Amino acid sequence: MHCVTKKLKSNAKLHREILIAIQFDRHQSMKKTISILFIFLVYNLMVFGQKTITGRITDAQTDEPLIGVNIFLKSDYSIGTQTDLNGFFKLNIAKNTDTILISYIGFEEAFVPVGNPKKQLKIKLKAVSLEVATVTVKAAKAIAREFAASNINKLDIYLNPNAKADPLLAVDALPASTGVEETANISLRGSSPAETGMFLNNVPLNDAVRLDQSNGVGQFSIFNTAIIENLQVYASNPPVEFGNATSGVVALNTESKTISDMNSVVATIVGGGLFIGREISPSSSITAYGNYSSHRGLVGLNKKALNDIRKLTSADAGIYYVKQFSDRTLMKFFNYSLLEQYQFDLRLPTVQMPFDQEKKRNQSVINLIHKLPKGQLDWNQGINFSKGNYTLANIVTNVKDFDYFSSLNWQGYTKDFNFKAGASWMLFYQKINGAYPEFSQAIGPEFPAINYRQQEQLNVPELFGYAKWNINKNWILGTGGRYHPRLYDKPDYLNFQTNLFYKINHQQQLIISAGKYHKFLLPSRYLTTSTLLASRQVTVDYSFKKKHWLATAAIYAKDNKADALPDKSILGAELFLRYTGGPFQSSISMTTVQSTLKNGTLKYPSPHDLGYYFRAQIKYDIAGWFEINAIYKHRQGRYYLPLIGRSFHPGTATYIPTYAAIDEGERYGDFRLLDISLSRMFAFGDGILIGFLNVNNLLDFKNVRFLEYNFDYSEIRNNYFSRRVIFFGAVYQWE
Repeated sequence: MHCVTKKLKSNAKLHREILIAIQFDRHQSMKKTISILFIFLVYNLMVFGQKTITGRITDAQTDEPLIGVNIFLKSDYSIGTQTDLNGFFKLNIAKNTDTILISYIGFEEAFVPVGNPKKQLKIKLKAVSLEVATVTVKAAKAIAREFAASNINKLDIYLNPNAKADPLLAVDALPASTGVEETANISLRGSSPAETGMFLNNVPLNDAVRLDQSNGVGQFSIFNTAIIENLQVYASNPPVEFGNATSGVVALNTESKTISDMNSVVATIVGGGLFIGREISPSSSITAYGNYSSHRGLVGLNKKALNDIRKLTSADAGIYYVKQFSDRTLMKFFNYSLLEQYQFDLRLPTVQMPFDQEKKRNQSVINLIHKLPKGQLDWNQGINFSKGNYTLANIVTNVKDFDYFSSLNWQGYTKDFNFKAGASWMLFYQKINGAYPEFSQAIGPEFPAINYRQQEQLNVPELFGYAKWNINKNWILGTGGRYHPRLYDKPDYLNFQTNLFYKINHQQQLIISAGKYHKFLLPSRYLTTSTLLASRQVTVDYSFKKKHWLATAAIYAKDNKADALPDKSILGAELFLRYTGGPFQSSISMTTVQSTLKNGTLKYPSPHDLGYYFRAQIKYDIAGWFEINAIYKHRQGRYYLPLIGRSFHPGTATYIPTYAAIDEGERYGDFRLLDISLSRMFAFGDGILIGFLNVNNLLDFKNVRFLEYNFDYSEIRNNYFSRRVIFFGAVYQWE
């Protein structure tokens, strides 16, 4: 029956929170166990004794030798050479297999795997098309890109062992990432993942990760790094050109140029995947990838850690098409589809039975970019729909989501002044129906349930304008606003911000940003309807670069308010240091976040309150053997409310728990994690075969995630984050 009274609506909200909490907690608990190990696309190649490679580089069209072509090792750009008068080159390398970067003015750059060093390489470079690409059209870069906390290109993703060749893992490895769950959802500087704006080619994505995707290229996210050109991370003070975000923005941009022919196949203990890229013509190319996985092999190898998984299968496919119609007009199209099924044993005080999940989704993004004499126009559209079914005893939830986005932007520029303006409209629609327990503590097939139905539609039209002034070679000033009119019974609001960039010298820079931002939080674990969040922020970011060293530091403050949620204040600081030199790379970071919730007179820590969060990473090439990566994390345990009592409920013959007051909680023990990975590359035929082994939680730390209770709450059990899991596989790449 439908909820028609305030009491029933309140109960519906409570029980839907219970259901979503069960789904969320369990999925996140298994997330790293299942997903983080499922494909390690190793681009950091293996080391052998020093060898010499030789080759000749010619024009692909005329077959004439190219003189003075630059050749660099991908693993160390300090090692390089040039071709001679006949196009020949010779290069000493410390690896039997590596990848070289070929760069020459007027020709397309190329990455070439080096297989057998005894075999002379014959490399043909393609000239940049004069008919179609006299002026290469690219998607407009974010006008506020100088104020990003991090700018990450494709090579950064591949060479970062923390990232495991996945764009979102590259973000999660940053000190600004403060997630406390084993999940791909990005939490930035003490805020919840729901506040982070995720954008692909200027189109917002409300679901950019796979919940239980246990396969394939791209690992956590729906993106394949091969199609990603770069990404910017605005860890706080999100640019006003990106709407509906408060904590920060992750902006990904796909390749604008056509992609050369490439292929790869993946085989692991959970399944396999295929990637194919084809150049259709000098002005167009298409890329497609697909993956399938099953739990049987992984669970069989890791029975102790994964004994509660009954079923986990998934299949996904992605396609990316780029077409340059002229030297001024470009189109990009991306589509992703996913089907996953997940079943695991769940233990609650009143029930122990399987939890079933099935989800289907499809995401499409299309961009049209037209270059003007002194600017650029871009039209961006995105459409997403998904269907999820979740069942546990007398809890049933069927969810259908649909969202559509469209924006039109204009950017103009002069030598020292840039301006960008645009209009956008986002539509979000959600329909939920199912059943929830009549009594919150009585979950099980024998207990009574209430049927419910709910619909939510949200329209978000916005206008924005942002100006940037290059005052001189050391100073850049930016300011702008984003306006949402009062429409569809939603209030009006104005986002505004000011950014200041100061280049202290060629090694140091400083960024200061401040502003106020708004975001409609969508229905979730804590919300049955959308609610408007307002956030005031100020941030100072500092960076220092010198040869092999990179150091960054930041301090920030935030103040969040939303009608349906407690107020939140955040104070934080972070330090990061990285060294890269030859076969050795290491980094350390320390983050501290004071994230406090205020509910009336009560104050208590939020789930993202962390007194300390330490990360360390080491990568080393062991000559003649393999490459080893080690990642260690150590953070403060999460805040929780301990059980202080119970009472018997005669109507259902169950017990109702009583927990400590919300401001009288305790913390679990410290969270510790050590992941190790080994990889080695072999020349095989005309391609490269990469083998890899991952061990997640090598020392099998027992990190408490939450507490479980028996039927009458007289016994307590610890539920742990992922235990030690072993995973292995191989990737074969060829042109």
